[in-house]
Amino acid sequence: MTKALMIVAGLMITTAAWPAVTVHEEPATGQQTNYLSEGSFSSGKIGEPPSKPWSYSTNAGPTRVTVETPAGRPENERWAHLVDNNDKAPANIRQSFGPVKSGRFQARVLSNKEGGRLFFNLGSGTAAKPEERAMQLSIEADGSLGVKGETKGKTAAQVKTGEVYLVRCDFEPVQDGKALRIVAELVEEKAQRPSRVETVVATQVAITTLRVTSTGPDTGVDYYVTDLSLTGR
Repeated sequence: MTKALMIVAGLMITTAAWPAVTVHEEPATGQQTNYLSEGSFSSGKIGEPPSKPWSYSTNAGPTRVTVETPAGRPENERWAHLVDNNDKAPANIRQSFGPVKSGRFQARVLSNKEGGRLFFNLGSGTAAKPEERAMQLSIEADGSLGVKGETKGKTAAQVKTGEVYLVRCDFEPVQDGKALRIVAELVEEKAQRPSRVETVVATQVAITTLRVTSTGPDTGVDYYVTDLSLTGR
């Protein structure tokens, strides 16, 4: 018995002599990494452009991008406010990240004014030119969510001013990596009823950039966006 106790004590002393080891636990089942940083603009200052790592268009008169809290929303919320009232320079924000082959993109949106089109481009470089885009979602002038591909479709549901909506998009490579299958949904936050559109787009452009933008020819764009996320699968 005495010998056994001495052995146990020796093991305890040896263990205590080793330095502490930090254990990195695996994420809980279903939990995924968000490739986008500052997607809720929590570090942004009211009235100023979004903080890094976001890039943004130059604020000049009728075109501006600022961090704000929409009227009627909780004071602790921060949204990027994109306003484009000219037909020359678009209002946009952009962020780059590591390549994502398949996954889910999400954003909460709120329209402050009827009309105008807002685009969510996923691609490479600045994701501005057609050859840089792997896929493009668009909130059309009538408020529907559209996606271009082998078939051009849009949701039956339409964004109404003053209401918060979730834009959600799942994508995955098909046709031996030569195309993307896209399932996009527009969900009114209050009703939680999704309206869906599906298509396949031929592309081999890597997804390393998100660009949220108006376009030059469009005018009257006035949208808030927040809680942007991109998770891989």
